[in-house]
Amino acid sequence: MEVARRAVEWRLELVGSDTWAAEVAPDPDKKLAFPVHGELITNNGIFSHENLAFDEPVRERRYQFVYIFSPMPTKGATGSVGGPIAVV
Repeated sequence: MEVARRAVEWRLELVGSDTWAAEVAPDPDKKLAFPVHGELITNNGIFSHENLAFDEPVRERRYQFVYIFSPMPTKGATGSVGGPIAVV
């Protein structure tokens, strides 16, 4: 949650992770389910892209790039699969 709050403070538009959840799952507090998702997406409109592969850019020491995401258009959806692209 500390990092999620920092993302809000920094006014980020998007966060990304190399796992399916950017938080501990299941949450140690049994009353909570995906609080980071709620803070980022629901409360602040910050997009979350998950399951990104960073192996190649890190191996090549490419830490700055233009990130392009082309979502599959799906009528009425709140999320979508898509094609993440890093232009170096």
